[in-house]
Amino acid sequence: MLYPTEIWKEYPLNLENDSQYRVEVSNFGRVKTYNKNRPDGGLIKGSLQGGYPIVRFTLFKERPLDVAEKIEALNELIAFLEDRRRTLVKKSLKTPEEIAEIEELKNQRLSVIAKRKKYILKTDRKRQVFSHFLIHRAVAELFLEKPADAEVVIHKDFNKENNHASNLQWATKEEAFARYADNPYYKTKKYAEKTFGAERKKSANEKLSVENVLYIKEKLAQGKTLRELAQQFKVSDMQIHRIKTGENWKNVKTLSEIKTQKEKK
Repeated sequence: MLYPTEIWKEYPLNLENDSQYRVEVSNFGRVKTYNKNRPDGGLIKGSLQGGYPIVRFTLFKERPLDVAEKIEALNELIAFLEDRRRTLVKKSLKTPEEIAEIEELKNQRLSVIAKRKKYILKTDRKRQVFSHFLIHRAVAELFLEKPADAEVVIHKDFNKENNHASNLQWATKEEAFARYADNPYYKTKKYAEKTFGAERKKSANEKLSVENVLYIKEKLAQGKTLRELAQQFKVSDMQIHRIKTGENWKNVKTLSEIKTQKEKK
């Protein structure tokens, strides 16, 4: 199914929380979050888990009544101390006792603020709700009809980061496993093992393996940027650039590079 225009749908979080946090997912595989600071929403990229884009977030359950009442009482005390201090500060003529009281009120207010902060941090730990969802699965749940026997979501082009609804499909575990042999990244691994021996272990000062380099070269050929690949493998942009130019790892060549070399000869 083709989706010529982008459509947004709210993704149900199914969590009890007292915030205005909402999440919307589009059929193009993009994600927006909404909260009190961003009422109009903002795009987020999330992170990667096993190569799959994932969104992680922390929400808070509603505060118990006794906790809310104690925090409100501390707020009222802080406001009272500040009002009293301001009243004294505004006086043009102050007695030595009033000057001393102003300083004492300031210290008391700071002490109560610190107490409130400590209490909130302590009680809010029990309110935290950690949650997450895989973007490709969220898109499938919102935009694709799920067959009764389907359990997983597959990427038609094998690219885990292409989460456009038209690139996704519900499948059984057996169907997903049967496609594995056709996965170009699996073929890259087998090619690396056959051509360069078993996947080389990384030394203390080496962050990339043969398989990593083959993957990087293929992604560069597809138009992925140096910065994106550098962030993915936690190396510098320069390191990716040197792989691109052949300054580093020049002996590791993809099948397309070998084919090009033969054609030139």
